Amino acid sequence: MLKNFIHSDFFSLRKPSKPIRMAFLLSIILCLLILSKPSNAFFIDWYSTDGDSKYRLSGAVCSYIERFYVNQEGVRPQHMLVEALSWTERLLPSVLVKTSESSNTIEILSGGARKELTTENIDTLDDMLLVLRESLAFIQSNRPEPNDPKPEDVEYTAINGMLTDLDPHSVLLPPKEYKEFRIGTSGRFGGLGMVVGIRDMFLTVISTIEGTPAHRAGLKSSDRIMQIDNESTVNMSLFDAVGRLRGKPGTSVTLYLHRGKTSEPETIEIKRAVIALPSIESQPLGDGYGYIRIRSFQEDTSEDLDRHLNKLMSENGGTKGLIIDMRNNSGGLLDQAIKVSDKFLDNGIIVVTTGPGKRRREVEMAEPSKDDLLTSPIIVLIDSGSASGAEIVAAALKENGRAVVAGDRSFGKGTVQQLIDMSDGSALKLTIAKYLTPLYRDIQTIGITPDIALVPVVVGKDEILLLRGNSGVLRESDMQGHLRGTPSVQKESLETLRYLYTPKEPTDEKDLIGEDPYKQTDLQKDRQVQLAKQLLMSTSSPRSEEMLQDMRATIEELEKSEEQHVVAALEKSGIDWSVGDSPMVPNPVATLAIDPPDEMAMAGEKVSVTVSVTNERDGTLYRMFAISESKYLLLDKLEFPLGKIAAGETKTYTNEIAIPEGALDRIDEFIIKFSELNGHIPKDLHGNLTTVAQKRPQFAYSYQVIESDTNGRGPNDDGLIQKGEHIDLLVTVKNVGEGTSTKNVVTLRELSHKEVFVEKGSQELGELAPGESNTVSLSFHVRDNIEANEFTVDLVITDLTYSVFLTDKLTFPILEAKTPEPLVEEPKTLVVIQDGTSIYGGQSVDAPVMNVLKRDEVFRSDASVSDWYRVKLSSGGWGWVAARDVAETDIHVPEEAQLEVYVQHKPPVIKTEHPASPSHTLRTVVSGEVSDEDGVKYVYIMVNNDKVYLNTPENVAQTKHLKFKAEVSLKEGPNNVTIIARDASGLLATKSFVTSAKTALVKGMDEINTSELH
Repeated sequence: MLKNFIHSDFFSLRKPSKPIRMAFLLSIILCLLILSKPSNAFFIDWYSTDGDSKYRLSGAVCSYIERFYVNQEGVRPQHMLVEALSWTERLLPSVLVKTSESSNTIEILSGGARKELTTENIDTLDDMLLVLRESLAFIQSNRPEPNDPKPEDVEYTAINGMLTDLDPHSVLLPPKEYKEFRIGTSGRFGGLGMVVGIRDMFLTVISTIEGTPAHRAGLKSSDRIMQIDNESTVNMSLFDAVGRLRGKPGTSVTLYLHRGKTSEPETIEIKRAVIALPSIESQPLGDGYGYIRIRSFQEDTSEDLDRHLNKLMSENGGTKGLIIDMRNNSGGLLDQAIKVSDKFLDNGIIVVTTGPGKRRREVEMAEPSKDDLLTSPIIVLIDSGSASGAEIVAAALKENGRAVVAGDRSFGKGTVQQLIDMSDGSALKLTIAKYLTPLYRDIQTIGITPDIALVPVVVGKDEILLLRGNSGVLRESDMQGHLRGTPSVQKESLETLRYLYTPKEPTDEKDLIGEDPYKQTDLQKDRQVQLAKQLLMSTSSPRSEEMLQDMRATIEELEKSEEQHVVAALEKSGIDWSVGDSPMVPNPVATLAIDPPDEMAMAGEKVSVTVSVTNERDGTLYRMFAISESKYLLLDKLEFPLGKIAAGETKTYTNEIAIPEGALDRIDEFIIKFSELNGHIPKDLHGNLTTVAQKRPQFAYSYQVIESDTNGRGPNDDGLIQKGEHIDLLVTVKNVGEGTSTKNVVTLRELSHKEVFVEKGSQELGELAPGESNTVSLSFHVRDNIEANEFTVDLVITDLTYSVFLTDKLTFPILEAKTPEPLVEEPKTLVVIQDGTSIYGGQSVDAPVMNVLKRDEVFRSDASVSDWYRVKLSSGGWGWVAARDVAETDIHVPEEAQLEVYVQHKPPVIKTEHPASPSHTLRTVVSGEVSDEDGVKYVYIMVNNDKVYLNTPENVAQTKHLKFKAEVSLKEGPNNVTIIARDASGLLATKSFVTSAKTALVKGMDEINTSELH
């Protein structure tokens, strides 16, 4: 989901070129011609009005793919079908899809029904579409809940699965997401002008944009928005909250705020206005130099750039040099990136785009203008977050010899997407072209290599990172299904400048709330900006080749000074990082120690990994260094800087790893590799670490409704909901698992009617040991104007440490407001005369059951009304028992006696037998049993993201125990295995573990070059 007010996508978008506009026009004419005699399945599907018309969107998408997709060789209809059905089965628990490449068949199980389809004759998108439509129709007609989710949502999912086989940027945006996406690229909308986020479960102001209604109204960081107009924001999704804050300019919105530590709430009415998100920031750097930050490429970015440049020029009386900062600029509109590039060029190619079949499509040339900035030297700052449009600008200025590029290699996203409006309000974002640099170099998966690599070195009390500065980041090449760029040798930077970097630590509440994306950059604390300024000050040439020559002396000086800073920082940490060349040959011998010594750690514990190197001969080792490799993130790229080791000396370095408390059972291996200044290195070390998962809690619960008022609970509470009432929802949660729950919360979400206003929608339970219970009170108000006779709400109970959750949909009937019957307060002792007598949460047999009593059980009642007795419950609420099921008695019962609350809703119990050690093949067996008193509805198994097993019994009510066993395929390395089960009442349970197949070791260190240390 797109973040509020932040356009953070890696896409280049452009308006349709003339050829595409002509193609669209021709396609419309063609459609009109063939409507009377359809011959193409795409168009039949798109325009048909028969029973299959609900799947017409997939036909339209396929039509656009066939005509405009950039890489027609990569369109694989059979694979696209498999992905479409794979995504569908993940969305629908009752569906399992089995594919067989050897027999060219697809077997679909849906709601107990089975269908087999052949893929042998699927050669075109037309063929694929027919099978996909047949599959979706079969799934829809047999799934138990045909409208949950809705059929159109199923089709959206299937289409997006199909598109993933093309590339990660081709996607179908449903109407809501499309609307948000358009706001992100336009940079303008009707709203208040603030950044909001969910913090501690509250909708919270992160920051306001200067000059906007929110800024003028005095909204500040950490203000909590409790209500928007008449709707509670408690547990409202960020997406929905943003939608309610935005609106037509000139309209008003009322916010109900909790501000700071004050207990008094505040109500503010604010009038919406047109909000223009700033994509450009500028500041003078002093000494006649200027700084421009381009956050993204929006519709007005080039115009904003002109304004900021003019401002800088007027403030400085010209400019001696300019830093253009495009770090973390994820792209935006392609035409704006071209215009920005043209601002600094008077000739040459800016970018080349190629369409399907690699044919040249367009060459964008720079055009001279009297407003071009051509005489000032420029440094462009980029990093791994610089993508798409940012890469176009960087490449254009670099390869035209106009700027020196510094920083880190960019993201490597070299494709262009076209937005195509669909008939239902959604939009297809399709990759229609690739772009090349002015020298016809491919950017896709390769990125832009800086002329000067800026590599941060961290030397802190908690960690030392000499090598990892710019490594470990994700780029386009790491994205699943990425389009490959034209193979080429990755060029190294001309210069590498390593600098001492001190990570920022939160200093105030604003830092803890979240980063303000529109906050002005603190240039004095930005080391890369300061280094770039020093480099700029050493040149006056506007040509990059001359700039680099002028900068070399400054680079050498900075390398020496920064090296001294790093060595001094290491010395303070007890590491001698001096250099030398020993006339004698040393002999390093390395050992590895893991604490706990049995290489087995419980989740939540700390593990120490210690590397020791002993120099067993005469001679000295200099800058001895080790680094780990593993496919387990916690064990990967651990650095061990050992430094200088004299003859007979031993140096050790320890990395302490905190195993997350919620970690799963797993066994991981790792390898330690070494480097040394003069090439004297010991043998690699190998290690293993076994993680033992903590026992998990599991939740069961009961609930009841009781009336409340300003003085607390009303004395005549009947446990039923009438219009106009304030309701306390008492939720009693019991831990029925094997582990203790310490960080947990009970939450109300997804109310079906806005006339039900949540006043308190979340509450922490506190520590719950196995077998313990606790009751929390949530509250809401059912307004008088509600017209529905019932409403629903999702109840979610979550353990935040182990990600254990229980969710259930509660439905509450609503009665017309009425005067309650007077309550007769007269204590009585009652005896049960009917076995299996229920204690209800209200004066109705439709109310939830709070307890079930046996014949002859005795208890106290404090009041009665008509045919009901009221009893006190351990949860703090009241229960009601029908008078016909009990009789009065003289047996003594203590006055303080309360009836225990019966656990109404228990999830199924999953017991598994899973491998205790890594598999030496790419297959393993997962087996176990699911048990539930109400009956087991289904159980399925996920391995990574693939559903590999499904069991749905015919008679759910009679299936109290359901065994499962599946031989599943694994990928090499760690595999996440999850068993999911649901009972007859709809409650879900999951159980997960990690199993490794074959070797889990990384086969190289592509982004780490240990020679950089020396």
